[in-house]
Amino acid sequence: MRGVLVDWLVEVAEEYKLLSYTLYLDVSYIDRFLSLQIVNRQKLQLLGVSSMLIASKYEEILPPNVEDFCYITDNTYTKQEIAKMAADILLALQFELGNPTTNIYLRRFTKVAQEDFNVKEVMGEIEKAGNQYSKAVRLMVFLLVEAPMLILNPPLSLTNSDRYRLRKYIGILSRRLKHLQSHRRSSGSHMQGSSSSAMMNKQS
Repeated sequence: MRGVLVDWLVEVAEEYKLLSYTLYLDVSYIDRFLSLQIVNRQKLQLLGVSSMLIASKYEEILPPNVEDFCYITDNTYTKQEIAKMAADILLALQFELGNPTTNIYLRRFTKVAQEDFNVKEVMGEIEKAGNQYSKAVRLMVFLLVEAPMLILNPPLSLTNSDRYRLRKYIGILSRRLKHLQSHRRSSGSHMQGSSSSAMMNKQS
């Protein structure tokens, strides 16, 4: 269901011409909230649009308003419900909204690995963001497996500070990967109910 939600949010972001970074923040808020609380399937769309409301207010110059998010869900949720969920998200995340996202990790890793990889070009197009997000996660897992070899057998140009950062990034990714795996197991056993039909019927 998370994959269906992210795919739908990509369409919403494209509909309102949001920045790609807004979408990545949105998905990050969703994942962080789900790692802290169990959310029923019928409330996932509410979580998605409420997170996007927060992300757009954080990142956009002219963010969509609450009424826009009610409309895009075919009025499945009221303004009060979206505002209440947004408040719950802010409290759960302790108002820590400027967290690094997938594309920032990619920029850091490619810099450390000294790879010629244009992250902005690959990750920047909003219509490809959902597909690229999945690719980025797979790439991070690959880097998590391969990066220790850089520490054991580093290139001559890798400084001590580079090695320190690399160890730090590996630790961050290890914890995040374990967090996601734990959440997927708990979601599979706890989530019940049917998904909102409005998620599959975006109003254009």
